[in-house]
Amino acid sequence: MFTVILLFLFAGLAEIGGGYLIWLWLREDKSAYLGLIGGIALALYGVIATFHSFPSFGRVYAAYGGVFIILSVLWGWGIDKKMPDTYDWIGAFICLIGVSVMLKKDMVENHSCHKIEPPRTSFRTTSDIREPIIRMSRSPSGVLLILMIESPVFRALKFSHQ
Repeated sequence: MFTVILLFLFAGLAEIGGGYLIWLWLREDKSAYLGLIGGIALALYGVIATFHSFPSFGRVYAAYGGVFIILSVLWGWGIDKKMPDTYDWIGAFICLIGVSVMLKKDMVENHSCHKIEPPRTSFRTTSDIREPIIRMSRSPSGVLLILMIESPVFRALKFSHQ
């Protein structure tokens, strides 16, 4: 877990720092060398993300997105000297909760969400839809997915395509 946090911090510093250097170059008429260094830092940010052990690109970037928001608030406070307001802190705290949920390894008992299954071309019956969802129902996201599938909107969409 320490390595994950460290990689997120390095990625955040590379992305925010690189973007900030390009901002200084283009918006505040600073040296083009700052823009070049910023571009290198942004490229480094892309490389740092590949060191994560997560099974998918999307999960790494989704969890990192929350860290990015928190680091951006801190960057604005520390570098730009713009004191975050109450809403900034509340939003950053909500993002921290989201990142914590995404990084929780034991959320699903058997880690079935990491297994790759071949895609199904069509659903023939309601049980075809519910069967894979029941396995996921042990996690909060699985419960949310069940609620979405049971919604009238989903049912209308499902039956309109048959």
